[in-house]
Amino acid sequence: MSKTIVVAINQNPTDAFLATALDTARNCDAHIVAVHIVDLTPCFTGMGDFDYGLIVCAMEEGGRTTLARAMKILEGNRRGAEARLLTSPLSGSTIGGQIAAVCDAAGAVRVLLGKRKRGWWRFLNEDIAASVQRHTSTPVQIIGKTRSAPAVQRPLRGPVHGERATPEPQP
Repeated sequence: MSKTIVVAINQNPTDAFLATALDTARNCDAHIVAVHIVDLTPCFTGMGDFDYGLIVCAMEEGGRTTLARAMKILEGNRRGAEARLLTSPLSGSTIGGQIAAVCDAAGAVRVLLGKRKRGWWRFLNEDIAASVQRHTSTPVQIIGKTRSAPAVQRPLRGPVHGERATPEPQP
């Protein structure tokens, strides 16, 4: 039976987070299910006369772009990786609850989440790790800062005769 780990991708997944997720999957010899949830709540909390359909489409396109960028690294897993893009309903579900549902459906042995950012305003946001733990028995692993992903490391040119080292030009 194949093992599966769920990797929750936020709007700005770091290379270090993705590299650690890939290492974890390799160590567990597990298939990766990367999930990104587009949270529509912020676009409906504003006031005014807006084209909400256009806003939702733009947010979903941003989610697809985020997930595609993460999959470029995660597809290096020898057991394979798949991507799932979900859109949160405006009521009746939490982001953590949706991640937990993916864990249960996939029979995941572990779910990987990024470390929650600190800030006085964060009390307004959902504590996703706590929510996932409330909704599933799948073990939660919080990933902090670690090494960078091998696929995105760029070598630096060495200094030549007193010049400062500069990164290689990006394509």
